[in-house]
Amino acid sequence: PCVVIREPAPFSIPLHGLHLDEADDALDKIRTAVYALTQKSFDLATGPLYRFDLIRLSGAGAGGEDGQPQYVLAACVHHIIADGLSLNLLIRELALLYASYLKGVPAPLASLPVQYVDFAHWQRQRFAGELLQKEITFWRDQLKDVPSLLALPTDRPRPPIQTTKGTKFYFDIPDSIATQLAAFCQSQGLTLFMGLMASLQMVLSRHANQCDFCIGMPTAGRNQKEVEQLIGFFVNTLVIRTRQEG
Repeated sequence: PCVVIREPAPFSIPLHGLHLDEADDALDKIRTAVYALTQKSFDLATGPLYRFDLIRLSGAGAGGEDGQPQYVLAACVHHIIADGLSLNLLIRELALLYASYLKGVPAPLASLPVQYVDFAHWQRQRFAGELLQKEITFWRDQLKDVPSLLALPTDRPRPPIQTTKGTKFYFDIPDSIATQLAAFCQSQGLTLFMGLMASLQMVLSRHANQCDFCIGMPTAGRNQKEVEQLIGFFVNTLVIRTRQEG
């Protein structure tokens, strides 16, 4: 595979209408409309791998001030060209550019010292030859005979064909406990992440009755200052093996 870098060119933003009545849950209806726009697939062979759509809100539930129409800009970007931090950068830069455009002043964006292709080149040069073999040997040793499953007890049978479909559960840790956690980690020479990861490992080990398992942990992958402001795919999943035989 190789990257084909195209010259900047104009592109169109389709305009859609969304009517909102006073009785509507506006946010829920907007989310439904945006979700529908994301369901169109990308063509990896021809691109582009991003899409923008503009939704014009109308009706009594639109909430416009002084009769001005309200709009929602929906951005859909393929994961292969942008990670989560990149989307934060994209949103921030769009906001700066739009504000500058409205004021008629130059955009306050600094020039980028490098591009993503430079990062890709560094990666290709780094992971080659002796270093590549050293990394492969390390990880093969690290993950040798690793169990393929974390045997957590479930409240229903596992499906014959497992999917990646799941959900999220959000909860808050009280300030008093968070303060104690931070103090304990500091006293042990740990980061808060290390302390929380160890706690999670203990909980999983207890419920699965298993002393050896792996946790996948996404890492930002931006270990050079030059790439901090770049939009691209840098994220990498690190396999953290837990052994608690002792």
